[in-house]
Amino acid sequence: FSAPIRGITEISAYSLVGATFLQIANSIRKDRMTRVEVIKNFLRKKSVTLQYSLEAMVSITGAIVMFLIARASWSKLQNAFLESELVGVPGEFSFVVWPLRLLVLFGSSAAVVVFIYQIYEKYLFIDVVARERVAVLSAIILFGCTVLGVLCFNELMSLSLNNFTI
Repeated sequence: FSAPIRGITEISAYSLVGATFLQIANSIRKDRMTRVEVIKNFLRKKSVTLQYSLEAMVSITGAIVMFLIARASWSKLQNAFLESELVGVPGEFSFVVWPLRLLVLFGSSAAVVVFIYQIYEKYLFIDVVARERVAVLSAIILFGCTVLGVLCFNELMSLSLNNFTI
């Protein structure tokens, strides 16, 4: 009775990943993602155009990140399926990994679709003049983020995040 259950670490880790990607698209669709409501409410009072611009940029960034996760998980899914990748203690407790990799692929792909739909939906509910302002502000913010990313690329690549796996 004083010995830990074998494989509990692997079960816990993969269960958290599976649960996260099972619900992520629905959380995005229902606007249940973590955000700072104070800033959103402040922007709504000051400038609806700025609020929609920032929300559009968040959705664009989210779609890009989820697309990159889906793209990276495709090759990992193929390898796990073709090689019958197992996790656990050989001979005592192990399970196949590819179903969880499939959850990551489907969850992130569904999140991309939801983010794109959110962008489309937000543009439908604003008038034509505000739509043009949102497009201009979004382009300016995107350009600024791109410049910042280019300037910080070397620092980001030197963080040694290569051990991070999905």
